[in-house]
Amino acid sequence: GVAFAFRELKLVVEAGGAVALAALLSGKVDLKGKIAVAVLSGGNVDPELFYRLVAEPPPRNNRAALRAPARAAGRDVPQSPGSHP
Repeated sequence: GVAFAFRELKLVVEAGGAVALAALLSGKVDLKGKIAVAVLSGGNVDPELFYRLVAEPPPRNNRAALRAPARAAGRDVPQSPGSHP
């Protein structure tokens, strides 16, 4: 969740604040036909731990869990790196 939030949403969140996002990304929550909201919080993260989390390559199926366009702070979030809403 922490690395995904940083790479895809451009947010720095602490591990405890990314639990809801991790649950959605795992694909174990049935969201078909539903609207889901994940609250991401906290920026109190150890710099060395944060670096290790975001330095690892992303899992191959991480993006597949999010089928609907993501929104952050009331604005659309690009669905691919470099794209703009």
